[in-house]
Amino acid sequence: MGKPREQMPRGLPRRGRKPRIGAYVVHVQNGLRLTMQAGLSDDLWQWLMDQGWRVPPIHPDRRTYRDIPGSFVTRLIDADPEQRRQVMYEAMKSAKPRPVAPGRSGA
Repeated sequence: MGKPREQMPRGLPRRGRKPRIGAYVVHVQNGLRLTMQAGLSDDLWQWLMDQGWRVPPIHPDRRTYRDIPGSFVTRLIDADPEQRRQVMYEAMKSAKPRPVAPGRSGA
């Protein structure tokens, strides 16, 4: 029997166009996910990509993420560029594991 394969850390997926409203955007390195909302500007999308946020490259994405509440996405949209880091910090602290669908295991 061979050795178990080591998992190689993945690099960031390529940058992409701003996704549609309702699409998921993930921060793979921090295990976070948010849902795109109306009002998210091109400038904010560029800022999110600079912070490591991307559209999941694999569909369906079976990784486990913690969801950032929609209220924090709204706060991020409304925040001045100078406030984004603080709002994102608070959003990350408020992120909760997504619920497991009935009949599915959490593993």
